[in-house]
Amino acid sequence: MGARAAPASRGKNTSLPPAPAGPLLPIGQLARQSGTGVDTLRYYEKIGLLPPPPRSAGGQRLYPPAFARRLRFIRKARALGFPLEVIRELLALADGSLDSCAAAAERAARQLEAVRRQIAELTAMAGVLETLHAACTAGAGTPGPCPLIEALAGEEEGPGAAADPRPARAEGPAHGRSRGGRGGGSKGPGKSPGENFSMMISERNDDE
Repeated sequence: MGARAAPASRGKNTSLPPAPAGPLLPIGQLARQSGTGVDTLRYYEKIGLLPPPPRSAGGQRLYPPAFARRLRFIRKARALGFPLEVIRELLALADGSLDSCAAAAERAARQLEAVRRQIAELTAMAGVLETLHAACTAGAGTPGPCPLIEALAGEEEGPGAAADPRPARAEGPAHGRSRGGRGGGSKGPGKSPGENFSMMISERNDDE
């Protein structure tokens, strides 16, 4: 009985599996096989995510089957929201960099944090839209301005400040913002839809 081969250490030999040999593909066939548009494929080649392909005697691009695997890699990474520059780094790791698991985990952690921020922003946005939708529904068919139109048309007063697009009420508009979280800080008790909307926009501008 021969000696068993030692298992490969984690993080090594993580390059993309070799594609099976096959005929060179014209760009349209490669686009269909990889689920990528022809224009997108050309763009990836232009920015260096794809290496320049060989060409026929007549100058036609002819792509090896490995390009389809690389394009599927890019498409799946894009589906997870990775920016193109990070995908470039992931491709370099997949092409055989040492300790690629640790490096990939660090990039995944950054992307996870970005996704969580987007979820928080979308949650706050949904809350404001719910409020505006309810106000518009309640006021449908009655005289008076539309809360959504007024909220969108409202003006900001100074850098970072947001005004209620409706006339001030007797008790006066609330000043200041709660920054206890995007999901809960935008919908304050007693605030108009316009105030909630303006506060959300102001918070987003402050963070940019």
